[in-house]
Amino acid sequence: MTVRCSAFVILVLCVPSIDAWAACQRNERGVYEDAACAAEAFAKADKELNETYKHLLATLDEDAKEKLRVAQRAWVAYRDANSKFVYSVEGDGSAGRMVVSNQSEEQTRARVKELRSWFSNN
Repeated sequence: MTVRCSAFVILVLCVPSIDAWAACQRNERGVYEDAACAAEAFAKADKELNETYKHLLATLDEDAKEKLRVAQRAWVAYRDANSKFVYSVEGDGSAGRMVVSNQSEEQTRARVKELRSWFSNN
């Protein structure tokens, strides 16, 4: 009897994780509808951006490195300023956080693609 009860408890505890996974799927517009999933996707994109940026820096001469650093700081400042604007329009509740995360992820992935395009030029 205890074995059946334990198996039932395990099954019941697994159901929320299945629901959470389903909530983390992109919708037909290509965005996440759950704020936590959107934030996680943005964090992954940001990590990928940092890795790509570091790899690109390693391929450049000193002059180009400095120019890339300046450009990257300006790009990050733009992304952050844009997020503040979106918060001012959407609010800083869960809907606003979700919109900001989705937009930030999209912008960050575009920047990763842009930086990667420079690898073929070096």
